[in-house]
This record gives sequence, C-alpha cells and structure tokens, in this order.
Amino acid sequence: MNNIFIYVVFNSVLLIPIFIIYTSTSFITSNKGRLHDFWLGLIIGGIGIFVMMNPTEFSSGIFVDSRSILLGLSAMFFPYLSTIIALVAMVTLRIINGGVGALAGIMNMVFVTTIGLLWHLYRYEKVIHKEVKFGLELLFMSEIIHIAALLSFIFLPKENIEFVLRNSTLPFLVIYPITMYFLLLLIYKALREDRLKEKLTNSEHLFKTIFEQAPIGITLTESATGKIMDSNTQFGKMVGLTKEEVLQSDWMRLTHPDDIPKDREYMGKLLKGEINSYSLDKRFIRKDGAMMWTNILVSSLFSGHSSIAQHLCMIVDIHNRKEIEEKIFYAYVHDHLTGLPNQLDFMNKLHTLMKKNEFPFTIAIADVNGFKMINDAFNREAGDSLLLQIADIFESEKRKDDYIARIGGDEFALILKGNDEEITTDIIQRVQQRIEDLSHHKVVVSLSFGVVVAMNDEIGVDELVKKAEDDLNQSKLHESPSTRSKVLNAIVHTLHEKNPREELHSRRVSLLASRLAKEMGLGSKEVAQMKTAGLLHDIGKINIDESILNKVGPLNDKEWAEMKKHPEKGYRIMMSVTELGEISSYILSHHERLDGKGYPQGLKGDEIPMQSRIITIADSFDAMTAWRPYKEMMSEEDAARELIRCSGSQFDPELVSIFVKQVLTLDIQ
Repeated sequence: MNNIFIYVVFNSVLLIPIFIIYTSTSFITSNKGRLHDFWLGLIIGGIGIFVMMNPTEFSSGIFVDSRSILLGLSAMFFPYLSTIIALVAMVTLRIINGGVGALAGIMNMVFVTTIGLLWHLYRYEKVIHKEVKFGLELLFMSEIIHIAALLSFIFLPKENIEFVLRNSTLPFLVIYPITMYFLLLLIYKALREDRLKEKLTNSEHLFKTIFEQAPIGITLTESATGKIMDSNTQFGKMVGLTKEEVLQSDWMRLTHPDDIPKDREYMGKLLKGEINSYSLDKRFIRKDGAMMWTNILVSSLFSGHSSIAQHLCMIVDIHNRKEIEEKIFYAYVHDHLTGLPNQLDFMNKLHTLMKKNEFPFTIAIADVNGFKMINDAFNREAGDSLLLQIADIFESEKRKDDYIARIGGDEFALILKGNDEEITTDIIQRVQQRIEDLSHHKVVVSLSFGVVVAMNDEIGVDELVKKAEDDLNQSKLHESPSTRSKVLNAIVHTLHEKNPREELHSRRVSLLASRLAKEMGLGSKEVAQMKTAGLLHDIGKINIDESILNKVGPLNDKEWAEMKKHPEKGYRIMMSVTELGEISSYILSHHERLDGKGYPQGLKGDEIPMQSRIITIADSFDAMTAWRPYKEMMSEEDAARELIRCSGSQFDPELVSIFVKQVLTLDIQ
C-alpha cells in the first residue's frame, strides 16, 4: 500500500516540472491558428504518453496515473483540437497496453475530457478575463473531474473494483485535485499574462496606427516649454512641414501672433491644474506663410513613465468651416444690396466706440427724400440702382477712419471721428451735391441729415441714435413737401414723355372731373382735389412698359393684366405724398364698376368713393371721344348715349345725368 501511494504521488508530481517548463515558453498562446493547435495537441499527447509509461500498477492490466490531471487541464484551458489530438493519442496507447482495466482507463479519459470541454465552452472566456486570487472555481473543477475519474472504475471487473477504489480514493480525491489545482493556477496565470501582453501590444499598435493614420493632426508636447516631442504625418501636412521640421519647432512659432495670448492663458490653467483639457479655435502659420484655421483639443497626459508634464493635442482643420462662418457673419452684419455694414453692425460699432472710450465722435443719419415714391414709380430695380449709387458716393467722400452703414431701406449712417462741425458740414455738403447731380430718371435726388455729437458716455447708444433721428425728422419737415412735389412732377413729366397722348388725356380728364364736381355743388377744395386727381389718375402707368402704352391695337391677356395694375401702383405713389394721401384712394378705385365687375378690388355701389365715380365718367368719356390709333373717335352725342346705356352697371346714373345735361349741355333721353 505504501509503495502504491508513493508511486501515485510521484506520478502526479511528475507533471509539475513538465508544466513549469511548458508554461515558461510562449507556446501556450491561444489564437495562433490550426497548425499551432495541432502541434500543441501532439505535445500534450506526448506528455500524456510519458505519464502513462510511468504508471502505478495495482494489478495485472490495471494502471493508475495522472492522465486525468493532464486531460482535465488541457480540456479546460487549451484549444479543442489540441485536447482531442492528445485524447486520441492517449486512448490509442491505452488500447495498445490492453488488460482488464483498458475500458475503465478509456472511460476515465473520456469523462475527464468531456467535463473539461464543457467548462471551457461555458466558463473559460469569463474566467480568463478576470483576476482570480484563490481560484475556488478551479479547485471545485479539479474535484469534479477526479470524482468523475474515480467513477470510471465501475467499468473494471467486479472482483477488482473494491481493491482499486480502496487504494485510489485518497489520490483521486486529494492528491490529484490538489496537483491539478496548482497546475490550473499556473496555466491560468500564464494565459492571463499572455492575454494582457497581447492586449497591451494590440493597444500600442492601435494607438500608433491611430496616431499615424488619423485624418487629424496629433502632437505630443512638453507642457512647460511648448516643444513638440512627437507628431503625426497629418499635422506636418497641415502646417507644410516635414516631421523633422515639426520636432525642431514649438507651438509659439507655429501659432498666429494674435492667438498666442489666448493659447497661453489656457495653457497656464492647464499647468496649474485648474483644468485638465481645453478646446480652442486658433490659427496656424504654414511654412508658405498662409494662415489656416484649426480647432485644437488639448488634454493633459499623466504617465508613470515620465516626470515631465506632457499634453496631447488633436488638431482639426476647420479652415473651410471658418470661411463659411465668416461669410455667414459678413452677411449677418452687412447689407446684401450695397455691401455696407447694416444696422446691427452700426449699433455694435457705437457700443465698441463707447466701451473703448473713443470720444468724441459724430453721428450723421441720412434719409433719401421721396425714395418710396421713386421706388414705386420706377420699380424696385431703379430704387436699388439709386441706393447703390448713393452708397458709392458715401464711400468715396468719407475719410479713411470714418464709418458708413446702410441702416434701413433708404437710410444711411455716418460715424465721423472727432466733433469738428466744419469737417462734418463739408462732408455732408459734398455728398449732397454729388447726389443731387445724379438726376435719377430726371428726378432730382436729395438727402436729409440728422446730426448728433457724442462727447462722453453720459448718453447711451440708443439715446444718441434717437437724438440723431429726431434731428433728421426736423430736417425732413422743412425739406420734404417741396422735395416730394418735385419728385411727383418729375414722375408725371416722365410718364408724359413716354406717352405724349397720356398728357393730353390727363389734362382733359382733369378738366371734365373738376367741372362735374363743380356742377354737383361741391366746395372749392373738393373741386381742386378732383382737378388734381384727374391730372394724376393714371400716374401708375409710369411703371408700365412703353410698348404696352403705345401699342396699336388691342392688348393681349398678359398686357391687359399688366395694364390693370396701374391703379394700385398709382395709389402707392400717391400715398408717399402726405398732403395727397386722400386723393390716392380716388385713384385706386377709378376703374371700379357699380355692378362690382371692375378692378382692382371689385367694389360695387356706394363702396366706390364718389370722387372715383366722377373720375370714371370723365376718363371713359375722354377715351371714347379722343383719337386712338386702334379705334375710331366717337362724337360727344354717341359717347353720352354710351354713358347713359351703361348707367347702373358701370357708371353712377345720377352723376351721368348731371355730366350729360350740365357739363356737356346735351339733351339726350
């Protein structure tokens, strides 16, 4: 019995030096391919054969050895293929050895291998990725495997079972499990270290790959000096330098001078530990002198391998984004038509001047007199052209340090350095003179100005601007009536130049309308209004193409649609003249009909102003009796009959009766 026990211990301990030598090599590393697994299986099988050739013999044909340890740990920790190859080799040897214990020996190996493979399938990956201190699970598996091995003895002849169990229970339940547990821990730690080394190698390789192949610039920098210790290829491309040139440089030499203070401020906070990282938009100066915008993300690096403070910087080229942002911002603070700064930029400029205490300065706000009337009469394109010319004049007349902005539809603002009244007056007069020389569509253009001087910050920006606008409004009170009258006369003159027939028609309508108003018993003011309304009733035609106005023959649908817009256009022009605002509504409705089939609003009956009904009669009568190239003239009698015929549908019957009997003095039933 003692000899058997000694042999069992020797047989199990025999595996320990073999596995120590084995695990000290790198051959146990997993995931090396099928060929590696095949050779590993042969090695394990070889060890198993060596162990089986030094067994403990209980009786003839019955051998006990530590193969269960070998196959158990192989199945638990090594690739499936390796374990199967080892199993086949060892089973083959056992078959060759033969004897009454052959079946039990084979079942021993099958039981042990199956349990180990099941553990490998369900538990291996989970266990190998965590730190095991005492490995109770491994000890438990060692016991389970050897209980299964012990149970395999039931396949022995009955007369041998009791003897073998009595002599092998202690080795199989104590010695082999302890030996296997020790070897499992040994292999586990070797495999885990190998895994960690592999992860570290992969991480280093991944970092180097990312560092070198990243589409952004990456640098490793000494925090205190700004010296670049390492950089990737992309950063070199961004700044136009080779890697050697980059490593010989530092951040301050590559950074745009205007961005250095902000960069130093953040870096100071980083060195003091106030922040661990920061992001900043900054400019680099390329080797060719060009400037490029980047966004940098700087982060402190904490490494136990170096006492030097370092930081990692990732640099993204945002030059295109910045160009787009600048274009968007430019559009945000500039007038799209003239390219001048807009009201927002003007207000920002004033706030900046006051914040920097750059006193004194003068604000001059200018307004184009009669601009709305010009815009309505000659179309928007003509108005835009005028504004562009005015902007050019301001730009050319202001001094280098002066500022000009378009702050509204027809308003411009000057900011002049200083408070010299003589200089301000001189600039305003030069601008006024050049603008008056424009003679836009034969309309003499003029500006009204409001001026205020800022001496200190006692008055806020909003109040300063209000003072300038109040001064402008005072100027316009004196200038606007005469200016608007001149503009209106110029519009009428232009219309009559485009179509001389319109001048004669307007004068006749004016005369007929005023006579009808007088015969109706209206007061002198109302009669005068009708005279003016008749003269200006077709002023909206100023914006209609001459080819339509002078066309010989009927208008087509498109031309007629354009012609029907003239009451509305005339209304908008007249609304620009405050003192003629009442007349504008008469002009708007002079093509309405009593039956509601007129234009532009489709008014009917008393909805149509009486004055508009007067103009309608005078306008229609003259159209019928005056010469037209596309139709014959009618006599006054025939025209009067047509008015009477259309009374109640197109014309006011009462007004037609007065017009025929008292203005035309005709007796027609």
